[in-house]
Amino acid sequence: MRPIDPNLVVFSDYWGTGFGCNPRALFERLADVAPSLKAVWIISPEKAAYLPPGTRHVSPDSWRRYAIFARATYFVNNVNFPGPVVKRPGQVHIQTMHGTPLKHCGLDVMRSSVAGTAVDPVRQPKRSEGRVVASDEAQSLREFENLLRRSDRWDVALSSNAYSTEMWSHAYPCRYQWLEFGYPRNDALVNATLDDVAAARELLGVPQGATAILYAPTFREAVGDTSMRIDIGALLEHLPSDTVFIVRAHHTATEGRAMRALMESGRVIDGSKVPWIVPCYLAADVLLTDYSSVMFDYALLNRPTVIYADDWFTYLETRGAYFDLLAAPPGLVARNPRRLAEVLAGREYDGDESARLRAAFRARFCTYDGGLAAERIIRSVMLPD
Repeated sequence: MRPIDPNLVVFSDYWGTGFGCNPRALFERLADVAPSLKAVWIISPEKAAYLPPGTRHVSPDSWRRYAIFARATYFVNNVNFPGPVVKRPGQVHIQTMHGTPLKHCGLDVMRSSVAGTAVDPVRQPKRSEGRVVASDEAQSLREFENLLRRSDRWDVALSSNAYSTEMWSHAYPCRYQWLEFGYPRNDALVNATLDDVAAARELLGVPQGATAILYAPTFREAVGDTSMRIDIGALLEHLPSDTVFIVRAHHTATEGRAMRALMESGRVIDGSKVPWIVPCYLAADVLLTDYSSVMFDYALLNRPTVIYADDWFTYLETRGAYFDLLAAPPGLVARNPRRLAEVLAGREYDGDESARLRAAFRARFCTYDGGLAAERIIRSVMLPD
């Protein structure tokens, strides 16, 4: 019943669980580019401490959020806002997305054995030998219908390359326009200076002169799988003493006794202690990942990437992928622990083949990120005049 506030912008990151990704990057440029606009974050109380002092915020479980949803003009999120949110005429939803898609997403996972969790990461469907059981089929279809309804609220969606625009378009075939300006969170990578790199290494505690390897695996939907498929302790035995790992993984992967011992020794750094991954990118000399979209962001730094793909064909069967990563990787590929140790210990990732693969990958995927994405989006959508 009250009028929409033309200057109010709502930000949310991963269902209100953090302060990072593209929404954070847009928020941090807002004061400089559009100082008349005021922001409020939907964020859990335990993560609100990450916000700059004085930033307005409400809990994702509070009733106050409905007053914010009712009166704001602009909505910024890297996932969907809750289903019950009603979009009023004049409100504008900016879907920032949260990475370049390798794995199937949206409607493209309808035939996947992990379709339920691909649509709603909170719900854990019943399973029988890795497949959603028949009794869940009706529920799964309803979830896809609801996904389309939520996605139909988008007015604009962000893309960092032509490939992403194509894949997202058939994964989420709804009524919105593409802004092919790049990802706001990647502005920090494109514009990074040596001082920024030094600050990131100091923030994380990377020793002076050390070679830092960022290990950032993707999430597996299988119940109980923490996605940590590499024995970091065993791998470190093959590497020089000045090599450290920055581990950015699911929180359960860094809570084991062995991992805590490695962190106490200084050979492993908990990359999850910072609210977003950008400092981890800047601090790392090498990226080690599997099928995570971090490979696309990290390529902007033009530093080596190593792919560990021990379960690639299983992953293809259970989740699906838009292209054959083994045929077009961003760097060298290891399929087993022995080969991985060889690549890292011998620094093969610094060789000509690694550079050739990285160049081809960058030419395909690093096309729209020019370092001004956040400003361009704010001016195009929130300052149309």
